[in-house]
Amino acid sequence: FDNTNSLKEQKFSVTFDNLKEGAHQVMWAMTDNRDLVAKGSHTIVVDNTAPSAPIIKSPKNNSIIINDSDEDLKMKGIQISISGKAEAGTFANIVLDGQTLTTKVSLLGEFTFSGITIDKIGKKNMQLFVVDEVGNKSSTTDLIFIYNNPPQITFINPKPFGALSGKPVLSWNITDIDGDTIKNIELSFK
Repeated sequence: FDNTNSLKEQKFSVTFDNLKEGAHQVMWAMTDNRDLVAKGSHTIVVDNTAPSAPIIKSPKNNSIIINDSDEDLKMKGIQISISGKAEAGTFANIVLDGQTLTTKVSLLGEFTFSGITIDKIGKKNMQLFVVDEVGNKSSTTDLIFIYNNPPQITFINPKPFGALSGKPVLSWNITDIDGDTIKNIELSFK
């Protein structure tokens, strides 16, 4: 340090090499031209360890998301939330269609991404990771799910709560709102 400079304010910096991981106390003492001494200390934490990969709670990996999962019917596509657990105080990140979204992990170690828009039928693959305060990045957790709706059946005969007599005829209509081909129909009764 240059102790010959007599400015009222001076800025200093020091670089530490090879500090081990953990907390380190840095102490200093300074004297002015009247021989008044001030002492102080500051704790620095060296952290080179990446946090653990996030754990996804919802939706479950390899699940099927349907229109009934929509959290906001006013928006185009379906809106879902993705939640999970990670190291408290880190930042959870999700990569969807090349875009990265970030949210803070709570002190309880929980995070939620709300309002995630899924607007195309089919398989979705998202990557989640966390980054700690100093920039250490976790390994990636993949979230894979399929946005698709099952076929729907509408009974034509009998009408709801209707009865049949004689030779009963049961009639129904099957549709798939996603345009998938119906490939198998099974009928059973008791």
